[in-house]
This record gives sequence, C-alpha cells and structure tokens, in this order.
Amino acid sequence: MKLARLFPLGLAALAAVAQAAPPEAALAGRYYLQGVREVGSELRLHEDGRFEWMLAYGAVDQYAEGRWTREGDEVVLVPARAPAGRPLFELGEAVPWEEDDEERLGEKEQLAAEDQAAARCPFLEDAADAAAVAAPALDEPAAAPDAAELAAAAAHAALDLQVARFEAETAMRDAAARIERDGTEAAGAAIERARQARAALRDTFRAAQDAAYRAGVEPPRWSEPERPARCRITVEPRSGGYAVRVHDEYYGLNWSGIEVEFRFSDGHRESRTTDRGGWAGVRPRAQATLEQVRLRLRGQEGTVGENTLAVAPPGPAVLQVRFDARQTVPLPFDELRLRVEDGALVPANWGEGRYVRE
Repeated sequence: MKLARLFPLGLAALAAVAQAAPPEAALAGRYYLQGVREVGSELRLHEDGRFEWMLAYGAVDQYAEGRWTREGDEVVLVPARAPAGRPLFELGEAVPWEEDDEERLGEKEQLAAEDQAAARCPFLEDAADAAAVAAPALDEPAAAPDAAELAAAAAHAALDLQVARFEAETAMRDAAARIERDGTEAAGAAIERARQARAALRDTFRAAQDAAYRAGVEPPRWSEPERPARCRITVEPRSGGYAVRVHDEYYGLNWSGIEVEFRFSDGHRESRTTDRGGWAGVRPRAQATLEQVRLRLRGQEGTVGENTLAVAPPGPAVLQVRFDARQTVPLPFDELRLRVEDGALVPANWGEGRYVRE
C-alpha cells in the first residue's frame, strides 16, 4: 500500500519551515521496514528535507509528515503539527445538487421511514431474506415421486401459503389495534403473536417455493403481508436538497460520524450524521432558506470540537467542508531518531527492525 495513493502530501503549509539547510541528499529515497513481523511501515525522505511516514499494525494505521535532518550518524524526523488557531471545520465551495445526491437522500428517507414504521409497530422486521430466496438445493429422493404427486404437493403448499398470509395479516391488525389502544408495553403478547405469524409466513413461503421447484411449476414470489394503517411506510415525493460533504485534505479521506445540524431561517433545525462518504443531507423548506450548518465531532469523553458555519447556498447544493483531522489525531511521535547503518535506517529505541531503501 503506497503512501502516494493513500495520502496527498499537502505540504504547502510546511514551506515556511523549510529554511533550514537541506539534509544529505544521499539519504533521500523510499524505505520499507524489515525485521518486524505483522507490521508494515514505509518512510519517504525527500531531498528538500520533507518526509512522509506510515505504519500499519492490525487495525491501527498511523501517518506523519514533516521535516527530517541529519545529526551525526542519525536521521531525525520531526512531524508537522496542525496550524495553531485553525478551525476544526471550514466551509469550502458549494457544488450543484446532482442525481447521485438525489438518489442518496431518497434512500436515506426510505430507511428512515422504515425505522419509524418499525418503531410504531415493533413486530415488523426486514423481509429481504424472504424476498431474496434463491432456488432451493433439492436432494434427490430415493425413488422419484410421481409428477401428479409433486403437482398436488405444490398446490397444497400454495394453499398453505394463502392461509399463512391471512393469519399473519390478522395478527398484525390485532397487534396494531392493541398498540393504538393500550400502548406498546401493554400490547406485548399481541406483538409476539404477530412476530410468530410473520415468521411462520416466511417458513411457509420457503416450503411453497421448494414444492413448486420440485413440481417444475412457477414458484411463488414474495410480497409483504398487507400492513395496518399505522405500520405503513409513507415517503412524500420531493426533490432537491442541501447537503454537506466533510473531507480531510491531510489524510485524503471523507469522514463519517460527524454530527450535522441544518438551521433554517424559520427557526427549524434538522440533525443528521455523515455517512461513510462524509455526506449528510436534508430537503429544502418552503418559504425558508438554509442559514447555518453546525458540525460537531464527538469522542468517547464528549465533544472533541465543533463549529457553526454561516451558509447561503443559491439553491440545492452540496457544501464542501474541510475537516482538519490533525487536530483530533495524536501525533505518532514527537521525534523519531534513526541510526544510519550501511545505508539502512535503524530506529534508535524500537529494539528491532530497520528501514531498508528500495
């Protein structure tokens, strides 16, 4: 895994530090760590005194870049620190809302609607497993059944499926009515009956598929049992939106898990969390404009940092937000000394391993 692909250098901020005399050009080059099991590490020394260093061990990845110098028989690495006083989040450019953004927000709205329906009706569960049932693997019977027997079994299984669907829908209606009348806690027994009826429907569906395949007839297709009104999913058709994409230029990564609050001119606020693409979005509001976006990073012990950004997008747009991750990620070292030995670089305090030039 090459540093050049993983991390943009982005070292313009280090130019002011580059006034020292350049180190020995003879030591410049790309080095790889050898002699340490299950650890991968790469070091690049540039002739102008810059370096990039990466180490990977299990699920731990560390990275640093900064300045290197030669002191006697040692190479000394000093990583660059985040600029003092720089905000954790900074607003970049606004790019037009595109079809991919529309699709992403629509998918999130659908998932949110499903979660809300499940909260209203706790007996609901994801039916995707049943919907995606593939043709079953059929064991060869000791004696091949008669074709008429197989057809009869398939027809009987199809009737069983109709009965199971009716029983599931009845149990769901009963549970929904009990929840509406008495509340979720008091409806516990009815909720459990609805869960069991839905599970029985899935089992019966699989049995009907199996029987149909054996008989060589068209297998049934899964469809959700009809839901009571309070359990239905409704997503209002809308288009356009506002989103943020949180990106760190130092590591070259989009950041997930950033809390985002969209604040509108009418006082309305909506909270979202960035996904793995660093993206979070909301729909526009009638007669209101987006005025502020607050971004917050939480850690195990509370808020790590936050900023409120004033925004004025001209229309549906994705706001690019620069995130300075260096403020939140501890430096892997304050100084690393490497002893020069026969063209290799040996960490002074590691006890094992040496960086060998490519």
